[in-house]
Amino acid sequence: GYQRPVELATVRLKNMVEVLTKWDKYVTTTTPLFIAQRGATFLFDERGDVLYEYKHRGVLTYSETMPRPLSFLAPYIGEDVARN
Repeated sequence: GYQRPVELATVRLKNMVEVLTKWDKYVTTTTPLFIAQRGATFLFDERGDVLYEYKHRGVLTYSETMPRPLSFLAPYIGEDVARN
């Protein structure tokens, strides 16, 4: 649904506070080139290879098809389940 500007700003502020307060978990000294992707969805196989990847530039979307956010899983879990 639609969010008013204040609601949207609140969601973004909460996200920023979480990232900043947990910075050491997101960016470790042992892997300084790695930062956890927020606002994204990844699906990996048993070997760790990426089967599906979606990265959103914002913080409120995690699927390319938000009206049916699990539809990308249809090849892996079946159409009926993916229709949520």
